[in-house]
Parts: sequence; C-alpha cells; structure tokens
Amino acid sequence: MGLGLALPRYRFWERIAIAGGLLLVWFLVDRLLWGRMSGPEDLRTRELMAVVLLGVWALLSAYVGVWRRDAASLKLAVAGAVGFGLGFPLAACLQGLGRSTGIPLDWWKTSEHLIGLCGGISLGITALSLESSWRLPLTVRPWERWSAVAWLIWFLPAWLIANDLDYWISERALFPVVVGKVVWGLLLLLLLGLVVWGWLEMRRGRMFVTSWMPRHLRFLFLVFLWVTTCIASSKTLFAGIRSPTPLGFALLAVIITWLIQSDQPKATL
Repeated sequence: MGLGLALPRYRFWERIAIAGGLLLVWFLVDRLLWGRMSGPEDLRTRELMAVVLLGVWALLSAYVGVWRRDAASLKLAVAGAVGFGLGFPLAACLQGLGRSTGIPLDWWKTSEHLIGLCGGISLGITALSLESSWRLPLTVRPWERWSAVAWLIWFLPAWLIANDLDYWISERALFPVVVGKVVWGLLLLLLLGLVVWGWLEMRRGRMFVTSWMPRHLRFLFLVFLWVTTCIASSKTLFAGIRSPTPLGFALLAVIITWLIQSDQPKATL
C-alpha cells in the first residue's frame, strides 16, 4: 500500500527487490519453517516464525522510513502493526467466548474476519489521511494493467480454490486427488486464455491502454469481492456442513458493495 501511494519515490529495481525479498520470506515461513512443525504444541518453531516476520517488518520499516524518508509507508507499517496486533488477541478471545455460547457458527472463520477487520480499519483510516505523491492519470504500461487484472481475478481466487481443494481432499476426503489435478488443469487453461485475450486486446488497442478511472477500479474490485466470496462460501457448503458462516460472508459482501456504491458521486443536471 505504501509503494502504491509513493510509487515515483522508488526505482524499478527497488520494487523488484522488495517483492523478491517478501517472496523469499514467505517461502521460508510457509514452506521451510512450517514443514518443521511437529504439532500445535511446537511453540519454538512458531516463535521463530514470529521473530522472522517481526524482523522483516522492522527492516522494511527502517528502510522506507529512515533511508527513503517515505513517511506514508512508515505510517501504514505502524498502522498495520497496531491494527493486526490488536486483532489477534481479540480474535482468540472471540473464539473462546463464541464456542462457549453453543451457537453453531464457525468461530475460527469469525475470528479470522475480526483480525482482518481490525487491521483493515487501521490501515484504511491511515491511508485515507495520507496524500498520494502522484495524480491520475498515472503512466502505467498496458502489461502492468493486465497484470493487475490477472492478480485480482485469477491469482488470488486460485489461491482460495487451492485452500478449498486441500480442505475437501485432504481433510474431508470428499474428492479423490485426481479431482484436484483436473481443477488445477482447468485453472491453468483459464490463465492461458486470459493471457491470449489480454495480448490480443492490447495489440488491437482496445483495452489496458488508457488510464483506469475510479469507476473502473470499483467494478474490478467488486468482481474480485464476489468471486472470492462465492469461493469461500463453497468451502463449507460442498462439505455439507450446516453453518451460517457462508451467509455471513454474503452479508459482508453486500455491505461492502453498498458502501462502495453509495460513495460514488451523484450525477447532476
């Protein structure tokens, strides 16, 4: 978010270096360290994960705040730390209290949403108080616009589908492993189609060649919101679990859609 607000401040190689560094950290935490976990009681590995993540946060915060003098990114870093830092213990309390009520709700998912709510509100309020160092129309190359679309409507939804497949195949044994391979094959074909479509549209000069307006960004975000809501809701629906959790997902999507639509300027005569 900070890089988005202060884009001209960072050179291309800096953006690549930061993204590559974060990718390596994700691989270290989610693959190498997570693979060493011996069970829920393995606190030593969990603490090592926390140390790695806090170290990276401190290093990046020092780089953008002290070295690059990027106050916007530094404020967002602190806001995220405060918001998510409060969200985690509150989520643990909610999960314990919720289960004690006997209400048949997926309290694990509800607590995860509470973490996102606290962190999101903190980041959102802070971001709205900051001034961007660039103004529309920003010069963005066509392939960069296409990459943003692919990220929202393919990569992130595909990540959610992967989570659902793991749940259905590994934890619930609803489908054989071959079903997961078929789904991934279809997803890769979809990505290939998206690549070909984007290339043809850019070549013909019909899409991705002009700056996006706020209404385009709203529409793209709402597509992403509802696609991911449907995928997340399918996790428990396909498993035959009777829970109001999917209804909660849909309600949140409706509220967010209403807030975004109501924020649009009204046409005047």
